[in-house]
Amino acid sequence: MMLNEKEFNVLKKFIKKRKIQNKSKFFREVIIKYVIEELVEHDYPKLFENLENTSVDEVQADLDTTANDIQTETNPKLFE
Repeated sequence: MMLNEKEFNVLKKFIKKRKIQNKSKFFREVIIKYVIEELVEHDYPKLFENLENTSVDEVQADLDTTANDIQTETNPKLFE
């Protein structure tokens, strides 16, 4: 992921202020949540037939579980 200096500094400040320990998980969750919300908003039923009656919060809970599973397998460290 490429960021300019201002974007990078904003993220660093946000991460520090919110005391985010797992930056990799944070980025995955934010990106995937945004993508899902955009897709749901623009109504792509073929992509989400199995999610038709699923709320964004339920999808986020599934993503959290997946992110936790991935985190136990790898432990990348960003911004260090």
